[in-house]
Amino acid sequence: MQSIFELFVSYSQIAVFRHDLQSPFNSWTDEQVRQGFSWRPGSVSFKVLIESGTCSLEIFDEPFHEFSNKDCIRAIEVPFEVPKNGKVEIASISEGHIITISAGTVQLRFEAFDNNVIRLSFLRDAPPRFEVLSGGD
Repeated sequence: MQSIFELFVSYSQIAVFRHDLQSPFNSWTDEQVRQGFSWRPGSVSFKVLIESGTCSLEIFDEPFHEFSNKDCIRAIEVPFEVPKNGKVEIASISEGHIITISAGTVQLRFEAFDNNVIRLSFLRDAPPRFEVLSGGD
């Protein structure tokens, strides 16, 4: 599956969360700002490369593969649980998009590119880990 849409981001962040989650946006500590993400079960926020503006998001639901994209500026992986109904929201403070993907535990890979493209890959059959793959502050 691949999905592409535009999202207006603000406060340098996008969030990925269970659609049914109450209070889905995360608070950020100074350490989390430096590492580029804020995580809790059911919700993760990623620091994007711009303060505000429109980003093009590319969404993939695919088998796990090792990170090898040398063109991205920032790449981060975190474990993520897709709920049984498969409904996940990808949002900024001002707007969001609901996608439906296969339920289960995935490795969520965030990749940010210098042309305001964000790639989110929901990777199946992956070892759960928290890792800044490239571009940590």
